[in-house]
Amino acid sequence: MSQNEDLKKEEAIEKVLLRPEAEEFLEMTKANFQFALTNGKIPVMKKVTLGKGNTHTYLFWKPDLEEFKKARDLYKRK
Repeated sequence: MSQNEDLKKEEAIEKVLLRPEAEEFLEMTKANFQFALTNGKIPVMKKVTLGKGNTHTYLFWKPDLEEFKKARDLYKRK
């Protein structure tokens, strides 16, 4: 692997979050996170369906979550 590829991989590892990491980053409970996710409020990078379609894994892009967090915090101040 080239050094450039290593940097891209490292950046992806830092910026792609799984659901538990996203919940912690946004400081949300599982229930509040699920409600916002179901209502399309939280931007999803990718939804992966596992097995027969009953289980989903969500990937989140940290810069998108940062924007969501800023907007949410501004809304809370009003």
